[in-house]
Amino acid sequence: MIEKLRELFYKVVEDDTQIINEDTVIHKDLKINSLDLITLICNAEEEFDISISDKEVKSFVTVADIIKCIEEKQSK
Repeated sequence: MIEKLRELFYKVVEDDTQIINEDTVIHKDLKINSLDLITLICNAEEEFDISISDKEVKSFVTVADIIKCIEEKQSK
């Protein structure tokens, strides 16, 4: 899961030199803005065939938060 999310992040941030792991803070460490985050989430929704609400997106702080959300939705 983390590998696929890294690929999606690298497409959005266009910088594959950044280290992305579960502890990575989305806005602080990756320096992505809200539009980039929405792009990332749309790509993740398509990739994992899920739907993530705006409320859930607003709660994301770290990459682990996104992974947890995706895993929960895939288990339903």
